[in-house]
Amino acid sequence: MYYLCILFDRLSTYWLPNFPNATRNAKRTYWLRGMVFCSEDGRRLVGHFSKGIYRYECPGKRGKIGVPKCGCPNLLGPELEGRVWTEVADFLGNPDIFQAEMDR
Repeated sequence: MYYLCILFDRLSTYWLPNFPNATRNAKRTYWLRGMVFCSEDGRRLVGHFSKGIYRYECPGKRGKIGVPKCGCPNLLGPELEGRVWTEVADFLGNPDIFQAEMDR
């Protein structure tokens, strides 16, 4: 039993840091997985696919018994990813802004 505890401790040092980014059984790729946070409770938004549309939502919206539900809005996946991609492309395409951020 002692050896199992040591083995678990050693293995947990490897998988715990990667736990928030684990894909588990995801059937689609959510490009912003683990990088977008809820504005109300700070949780990582998770991908959710329903009725042909995918979105990012706060896990707190589902609610648990005795815990109030989060009231933040769902973010449509294509819209959010498009806005992020546009910002990244603009940032990398403008050498002056890029250099100013690198100097900061």
